[in-house]
Amino acid sequence: FGCGGCRDTGKRPLMGKIAHDKSDVVFVTSDNPRTENPDVVIDDIVSGFSAELYEKFQVDKELGLHWLQDIHNLDPVYIPETTTRRWEKFKYIGNRSRAQYLQNAVRRYVVQERYYAIRLAIGMAEEGDAVVIAGKGHEDYQILANDDYQAVKSWFDDRVESYAALQEMVKIQAAGWRTDELPWTWGKPELPIDPDDIE
Repeated sequence: FGCGGCRDTGKRPLMGKIAHDKSDVVFVTSDNPRTENPDVVIDDIVSGFSAELYEKFQVDKELGLHWLQDIHNLDPVYIPETTTRRWEKFKYIGNRSRAQYLQNAVRRYVVQERYYAIRLAIGMAEEGDAVVIAGKGHEDYQILANDDYQAVKSWFDDRVESYAALQEMVKIQAAGWRTDELPWTWGKPELPIDPDDIE
């Protein structure tokens, strides 16, 4: 689910809290961001998640890794590495991999692209699960900002995308892909797909 951009910001963390408290798995995505930055809308939503969620990974917070965001928006981070020399060496932290690991650990995912979020949520579902795709209902469009920061409607229908995702998941899972967590893997669990390779 997501929340509309350029609309009531006060309800976003409340909706995040309800989704967090009532769901086993949550995907936060874009609804109709309009001309508002989708990342800001998503940040408002995930701020409603339990404080314990953030405290669980306090070390990542101290390193400046804001891991509850779309992994495709994360840049590499370099942190000081302890050294006896006068200068500091820096080591690379794989932000995307680490953020995805943490999102898997708590089953809370941020995927800004709604099309992709629907496919991932349906792909992750198992027999007996219910997938709720909330927010847009009967609408067959999404309101996004164009290059001139004007709100424009583009075609998007949750119903059509969900049906297409169901058809694709049957093929993907039949081919032996594991879709129970991100990134999806093929064959042996120890051979994951690098998230950087599936943008």
